[in-house]
Amino acid sequence: MIEDVLESQKKYDDIRGEEFANGLISLYGESGMFEHARKMFDEMPELNCERTARSFNVLLKAAFNAKKFSKVVELFKEFSPRVSVEPDVYSYTIFIHALCEMGSLDDALLAFHEMESNWKLRGIFGGNAGLKADELVSEMERKGIKPDFKWQTFVTLIPACCNAGDLIMAYELCLEAINHRLLLKAEVFKNVVDGLVEKAKYAEASKLVKLVNSADYINYELESLRVM
Repeated sequence: MIEDVLESQKKYDDIRGEEFANGLISLYGESGMFEHARKMFDEMPELNCERTARSFNVLLKAAFNAKKFSKVVELFKEFSPRVSVEPDVYSYTIFIHALCEMGSLDDALLAFHEMESNWKLRGIFGGNAGLKADELVSEMERKGIKPDFKWQTFVTLIPACCNAGDLIMAYELCLEAINHRLLLKAEVFKNVVDGLVEKAKYAEASKLVKLVNSADYINYELESLRVM
């Protein structure tokens, strides 16, 4: 029944507009019908409907929502070049999140560094590689990245950085999460603090605990560090 209703929408002239097609792809994804979402994306050129990074991201999100994380990775790595769609910030966010869901944390961190060094994507960072966490978030905001994507990026990347041993990047991301009043689980901050202590980064660990405990929007406290 759902398939018949959605398929019937293709006869309308509105289908030539990317937003209309994206709506169908998204609905297929929400209905757990990823293959139909993929088919809709494939048919867009035949319907004289342009495919851009926006429709590609809707397809990635449809795969992610259907918990087809390997499909997200496949689409990002293989499908994107074939259809001449250049990934943007949203694409990378979904891709990295899927890698983390699959337990491929090293690959997720590599993807993050690739994203960081390739911010020349459509001129986003003017080719300026090596941005710090605060600059990264500022540019995401300036380009209109929605809060849910920002939150998702932090909760995905911080654990990935910890597992890859990049505690300083995890620490910087925590500072930015607090600065932007993003409510992360206590375990996320605690794991970073524990990792910093193990690396003898006591000043950073102490600062993070104090910032978390003094943040007026966070409804929990981290244990004070006894090693100080």
